[in-house]
Amino acid sequence: MVASRKILYGNIDFEYDKVKNKSKCIVTKAERDDNGEPMTCEKELVGKFTTDLKNHMRSQNKEQYESLLAEEKTRSSADADNRLDAFISGQSSPCHK
Repeated sequence: MVASRKILYGNIDFEYDKVKNKSKCIVTKAERDDNGEPMTCEKELVGKFTTDLKNHMRSQNKEQYESLLAEEKTRSSADADNRLDAFISGQSSPCHK
């Protein structure tokens, strides 16, 4: 399989197969298999659109999705703070990176 790993945030990631044009969710789930090993989701989705991947996380991997939202909120807040700091110091516009 010719794949490249696409990492959204933190430990939430997907493998994208360019030949098949499919993304495979490889999030570690809380459930364990019969041998006591952690299970992975392994759901395949067509394409590599982040909105579809996030929607899959929201419906199928809720705990990891909540973690994703918290991390996005933190990252967004930090980006906004950095833009404001740059604007105050005269380096750029507050609306552009």
